[in-house]
Amino acid sequence: MKSLNIAQSFRNKNFRYGGYAALTIAIVLGILLVINLVAGQIPLKLDLSENQLYTLSKQTETILTDLKQPVTIYALYGAGKESSTIAEILGRYRDRSSKISIKYIDPDKNPGFVKQFAKDGQTLDTGSLIVVSGKRFKVINASDLVNYDYSNPYQEQVSSLAVEQRVTGAIQYVHLQKSPRIYLLKGHGEADLPQEVAKQLDTDNYVTQDLNLLTKPIPQDADILMELAPSYDLTAAEVSKIREFLARNGRAIFLPTFQPKELPNFQSLLASYGVTLQPLIVVESDSSKYAGNPLFLLPEMADHQILNPLAQNQMPLMIPQAQSLKMLDIKKRTTTIEPLLTTTASAWGKTDFNNTSLDRSPNEPSGPFNLALAITDKENPEATTGAKIVVVANAAFLSSQFVNQVPGNINFLMNSLNWLEDRGESLTIQPKSLMSFRLNMNAMQVLIYSALVVIVIPLIVLGTGVIVWLRRRHL
Repeated sequence: MKSLNIAQSFRNKNFRYGGYAALTIAIVLGILLVINLVAGQIPLKLDLSENQLYTLSKQTETILTDLKQPVTIYALYGAGKESSTIAEILGRYRDRSSKISIKYIDPDKNPGFVKQFAKDGQTLDTGSLIVVSGKRFKVINASDLVNYDYSNPYQEQVSSLAVEQRVTGAIQYVHLQKSPRIYLLKGHGEADLPQEVAKQLDTDNYVTQDLNLLTKPIPQDADILMELAPSYDLTAAEVSKIREFLARNGRAIFLPTFQPKELPNFQSLLASYGVTLQPLIVVESDSSKYAGNPLFLLPEMADHQILNPLAQNQMPLMIPQAQSLKMLDIKKRTTTIEPLLTTTASAWGKTDFNNTSLDRSPNEPSGPFNLALAITDKENPEATTGAKIVVVANAAFLSSQFVNQVPGNINFLMNSLNWLEDRGESLTIQPKSLMSFRLNMNAMQVLIYSALVVIVIPLIVLGTGVIVWLRRRHL
């Protein structure tokens, strides 16, 4: 009788429902287990951070795909003191390329290892990175992995991460046979490179060095000559040295600033390549082509290798208080001049510098004006190389104020240098902002969302439970 009751219990409705529920739970658990095992084998990570801090750019992915030699990145951290953010970003490099390996070194326990990478007695701080491939290496100081905001004079703040910029640039560097060398002309009151520009040059693996042509010749290892905002004119002897350098397929970039006094020797150098600086300040009348001030120009970009990456990425640039570059009617047949940046036809040139207003005086010239030119001079038309020159009408576009606010400015410079060097596209990887914004709500919004969370949602859950209970009670 007892065994009959047990057998009967397997056939009743409660047992069947319970069995179905148990079987369903077992199937769901099995599916979840399989999904978890399969997902663990898939190298897929989602970057859910607000500013995509951990996502590598397409440029970085292309560089990693093209790697030929193994690269080791040494991160100087004590055991258990690694930065989780930097570790995650470096892990993305390793996941993207089998030729990348990451090793963590405690600098306090391995001073001998660290010392071999320290140049000129420098010390490498905790948090620095060392990128090595073969015999070449590049050190990235911990302070260079972040950018700072100095808008508050009393307290600087970390504003963005530059980890990808620096690491990808270092990977490029260790695979270069030779780093291009830029000589900065000095001795005429030239401006120093702004910190942001010097940092970007280092990221793109350019080596910079000062050069006074009054005391030294142009070195044999010079790849590019740069003159940044001179206050005084070149001497005839200096112009002769520059001409000889350019005649040997040399490369140069001239970034003058407005000068009320004439620079005849500098003008004669430009004139030998069919260009002259006009003594005027460009004023733009088209409000869509200036940034708040008619002197802060948003120029038209030509279809050129230097500018195509900016146009494709919709990255505008701004040239403030620019002069005009006039192409001369008489030039050498071997010289080709290509406009890079131009104004609209509604622009005009201010020549009355005693008048501080922006009211146009009679007889002042009309646009369009050239703001930047690319010059190629092939004395042998069949040669594949020749002299290359870039001239920009005002060096002020590289000041810290404009470089920080208009990313296109620094990218225009880097693309110009790469064009001079016959290199590929510049690194246009942007820093990852660390700025976070609070959600601001007014009193009414706070009241609505509070009622939704505290009253409405609980009532919906309670009502659903009551309905289910009533339906089951009447089954």
